[in-house]
Amino acid sequence: MGEVEDGAYTGRLVGEILHGPAKAVAVQRVADEEGLDLKRCWAYSDSHNDIPLLTLVGHPVCINPDAGLRRHARENNWPVYDFRSGRRAATLGLKAATVGGAVYGLWRGFSKFRSPRA
Repeated sequence: MGEVEDGAYTGRLVGEILHGPAKAVAVQRVADEEGLDLKRCWAYSDSHNDIPLLTLVGHPVCINPDAGLRRHARENNWPVYDFRSGRRAATLGLKAATVGGAVYGLWRGFSKFRSPRA
């Protein structure tokens, strides 16, 4: 959590950095203190390190997940949103067009040097 002075965040952390299971423990603690029903809550992540946290909530969502989280999400029927897909498809399309253009250009260039058929 972030430090607050005079009602404003200072940018300094308070306590340990939460990672993996420790994040789930901290969220459970806050939910208990605040009386939150985690089955009605949402959590978002891109890392398999957050599987313990995502398992706590009723609405886990995976955004641009790493391979481990993607696999776990598939096995548990969690929603997955990968906003990198379009960029990846566009990159592959551009590479294919570039290669295709280069091949065509080479073919046209070499066809000028061929001797005409008799």
